[in-house]
Amino acid sequence: MLCFKSGVPVFGLAPDVLAALDKIAVIFEDIGKDAIVTSARNGKHTATFSRHYAGLAVDLRRRHLTLQEFEDIRIKLTDSLGRDFTVIPESTHYHIQYKPRYHDQI
Repeated sequence: MLCFKSGVPVFGLAPDVLAALDKIAVIFEDIGKDAIVTSARNGKHTATFSRHYAGLAVDLRRRHLTLQEFEDIRIKLTDSLGRDFTVIPESTHYHIQYKPRYHDQI
């Protein structure tokens, strides 16, 4: 299940990030865990121009995961979300940001 920590707003997230949250929820559900969003556009972030402020990033809690689950989920998130998303494992959470890249034209 997808959950939001109390006080974390859903409003203002980019449509691509909202779509990614559906994929994220499925990945967590596959191992029987909740995907808990701990930060979106709220809070203070280390980078002045953090993608959080533009609704282009979310943080997901990791403390309820074993080390093996954490690594397995990291791999699945990276594969599932594709090259327009960056999954950064942090000490307390995953930082997931949307940064579209130019795609090859066929």
